[in-house]
Amino acid sequence: MRTIMRWSVFIALFALSAAAQDRMTWWRDARFGMFIHWGAYAQLHGWWNSQRTTGLGEWIMNDMRISIPNYETSAAAPFNPTQFNAAAWVGTARAAGQKYIVITSKHHEGFSMFTTGVARFSPYDIVEYTPWKQDPLTALSAECKAQGVRFCVYYSIMDWHHPAQSNYGAAMSNKTQYVADMKAQLQEIISRYDPDVIWFDGEWQSWWTTADGTDLHQYLLGLKPTLIVNNRIGKRALTDGDFGTPEQTIPTDGLDYDWESCMTINDTWGYEDFDVNWKTGLTLLTNLVDCASKGGNFLLNVGPTQAGIIPQPEVVRLDTMGAWLTVYGESIYGTRTSIFPSAFTWGKVTVKTGKVYLHVITWPGGSHQLTIPALKNTVSKVYLLNDTNVTCPYTISNSSMTVTLPAAAPNRYVSVVAVAVNGEPRVSDSLYINNTNAAAAYTGAWTYSGGRGLGDYKDDVHYTQTNGDYCEVTFKGIGVDYITERNSDEGQVDIYIDGVFIATVNCSNTSRQTQQVLFHRDLASGTHTLRAVKRSGQYMIFDALRIRIDPAAVPVIEQNSRSAAPAIEPELRARAAGNMVRFTVKNVSGDFRNISFRLFRPDGVLVRELTSGKTCTWDMNGVPGGVYCYSLTVTRSASRTGTWSGVLHLVR
Repeated sequence: MRTIMRWSVFIALFALSAAAQDRMTWWRDARFGMFIHWGAYAQLHGWWNSQRTTGLGEWIMNDMRISIPNYETSAAAPFNPTQFNAAAWVGTARAAGQKYIVITSKHHEGFSMFTTGVARFSPYDIVEYTPWKQDPLTALSAECKAQGVRFCVYYSIMDWHHPAQSNYGAAMSNKTQYVADMKAQLQEIISRYDPDVIWFDGEWQSWWTTADGTDLHQYLLGLKPTLIVNNRIGKRALTDGDFGTPEQTIPTDGLDYDWESCMTINDTWGYEDFDVNWKTGLTLLTNLVDCASKGGNFLLNVGPTQAGIIPQPEVVRLDTMGAWLTVYGESIYGTRTSIFPSAFTWGKVTVKTGKVYLHVITWPGGSHQLTIPALKNTVSKVYLLNDTNVTCPYTISNSSMTVTLPAAAPNRYVSVVAVAVNGEPRVSDSLYINNTNAAAAYTGAWTYSGGRGLGDYKDDVHYTQTNGDYCEVTFKGIGVDYITERNSDEGQVDIYIDGVFIATVNCSNTSRQTQQVLFHRDLASGTHTLRAVKRSGQYMIFDALRIRIDPAAVPVIEQNSRSAAPAIEPELRARAAGNMVRFTVKNVSGDFRNISFRLFRPDGVLVRELTSGKTCTWDMNGVPGGVYCYSLTVTRSASRTGTWSGVLHLVR
């Protein structure tokens, strides 16, 4: 694998049908899978003509400019993985807590890891071309079914061996023939091995188009309607495939659609005998938790040897993850994105019906306390997930909840604290404001800097280098958090509320975090003014204020019909771009008749109303930035209608 195209974050523009949503259910719940890069390149294990490649193991044919005849002779023909054991491979994944396996059926080298009858791909496959004469996909597919692991395959669109392609896939001489051959081979894979996912790659060559991807996707769904494919079936655009594929990275804020981060345990995908730069168990578990907290999956790669063995350092790390998931898997599988609007320095959060899971990576010292924004739900119990008998004392205010933990962390990597609540976890309504928000009045001498890419909505910060400079924000609410960024805070700031000095806050911090809450306070309902005055240091940065909305000020639109409504509450997301606002409804699974949406000003005046039919995404023009209330009604039948209401904030 190689990252050719720069990954970009897109906003969801399409609506999933009920069938598509049902198709994705198991995949969303799985959260953790095993990637297997294995092919003839393993025979070379990173070396050619006594020279070590500086590239990736599976790219050695391209990077070392090995000709097709030489590669056939040196890599493919002698490939004889006599120690391959399908039961052991699947058992390793299962013990690691991985719910699905994705193995390379054909990588860019064009060598098929299964028997194929397609003329221009045959006999260049592992059964016909090697002394081993076995089909590993047959064995792996059967073992996956036997051990309860989903079987999936990787397939490269680019092919350095097929006669229609030359210059290592960059040139195409007979696209019609190649696409026909590729469809025939994919039909073989589906009919023989019944994969649940086909994971495409190698789509970046100019001869492959978005239209080609769409045509191939429809062809595959005709063969297997429940099949899932990734966005590299097209050109990695939002409308391509079923999920996005960030590679070797985890999106900072997650993505607004299904996604999966694929990552190596060391530095390469295919086996290289000299690559011993292994990630630690802590890093891998932190990555898994990070993906889950942002609503994504984690696809972790192994690169078996030419003998057919998964390297022991990879097995050791997978076993570490499996041992952790045996205890804490409830906090990963079937969970959803964190409901909180900002990150925490101590760790990550996942949620599911009735539970909020606090993944504590940095166990707090001192008073051993964690503070999170207050929940709308009733909290019944807070306890350590590894031992439900160990409860944690907690206190709740209008704006926050503080949990007191034991002195020592129960797990050396990531400990999990479970907060049991009634129903779907919901955070108290809050909003971020700065001088771009119509809901607040901003004044002051601090410099405004746009496009910083840090903080709440990544649109602006304010800063000053002059002691005594102040800025003020006037707002309505029952609480306030002063938020800044850790990257360059170097001094102290005086905080005043409604003209009264409250505290001097120390902003100095060497941690490389994008934002931090420096100050928070509960307030009486009404209009307030916060003034921040730079006291010392070189820079002082104000990123935003997070205001807690007074629930009494939010119009009650309709009580939620819990008995008749879906089990999971739909989630409304809004993103503003220019004069347009794009609304996306998440967590609407199964069949439904329509979605109705109403947008109100905080004083109850109706701004816009629409019925979207079976569409989960729509655009709205002419809506200024500010605070709004909304109602969202999902109709499934005459007797099954649920309405939810809430507060949202649009930033421009």
